Amino acid sequence: MAKKLLWGLLIIMTVGCAVTRVTSFKDPAFADRKIDQVLIVVPSTDLEARTTIETAFTVRFEDCGVKAIPSFKVFIPTRTYTEDEIRKSIKDHFIAAVLWIELKDSTPDRVFLPGGFGFTTGQISPPQVYSTSPNVHVIPGPQTFSAQSFSIGPGVISKPKLQYKIDLWDVATEKIIWTAASVTRGGSEVKFNTLIESFANTVLEKLKEDGLIK
Repeated sequence: MAKKLLWGLLIIMTVGCAVTRVTSFKDPAFADRKIDQVLIVVPSTDLEARTTIETAFTVRFEDCGVKAIPSFKVFIPTRTYTEDEIRKSIKDHFIAAVLWIELKDSTPDRVFLPGGFGFTTGQISPPQVYSTSPNVHVIPGPQTFSAQSFSIGPGVISKPKLQYKIDLWDVATEKIIWTAASVTRGGSEVKFNTLIESFANTVLEKLKEDGLIK
């Protein structure tokens, strides 16, 4: 039973939630800087990933009381823009900072499950019984046993992993005032949205910790 429980827990851990780790550095020249009016930019041709990530960060910023806007609402994906048009759009939307989120690696982790355990369930068929009152008769004969076997392992489970580089640009000075690297991992069945929620939540917590948002 103990071995079965341990294997069950192992499988749960390979399927479950997402976890993110973020390492960051804030430019000491901007020690007192608090950000607002943030443009969220994901430089990706994968439109689904871009809109999902930018939306998740926008919502999380607003939950923290910081105004934010996803870049796909400022720079329409079906259009092209010159450098002057980009600068004008940033000015027109009163953007004070740009959060640049760039995917660096999406190679999944591979987890090896060693040889597992097996168990069998079954049922014994009883001998036939019939009654002719007041007597009960039992027909002798062999009992039968039907069974089904189950086993877990060995095998390999692929678990998603996303690595991002995040830079926070100050629009007024055109300098990077904060930079970070993140790793988000999840179970084998975790959805992309769950990974991104963990990613966004952890990055915002790190921005709070580093004093860039209240």
